[in-house]
Amino acid sequence: HGKSFRPVIEGTTDEHRDTIMVGTHESSYRVIRNKTWSLFIRPEEGPNELFNLQTDPAEQHNVASQNPDLVASLRDQFGPIYFLPGRLKENDNHGPLRG
Repeated sequence: HGKSFRPVIEGTTDEHRDTIMVGTHESSYRVIRNKTWSLFIRPEEGPNELFNLQTDPAEQHNVASQNPDLVASLRDQFGPIYFLPGRLKENDNHGPLRG
């Protein structure tokens, strides 16, 4: 289910989502962020990194190993398909990402 972007456009709020994920289709590297946390997921390149944006806005102190439940909770907000590298095939909006 989608969430209306109308309040942002109309200027009644500057917030749309509590948590976002960014990444590229070429890799499985992803970043999940909310107002408090920034989680870097690097399944192929090394360990995950978690930063508390309130106390460490420069993202210098990785606290992932001290917060495994939080790492899992942030990651689990998105389905496993979001972590696969690859492009969608032409005319395939619901199939596998590899192609």
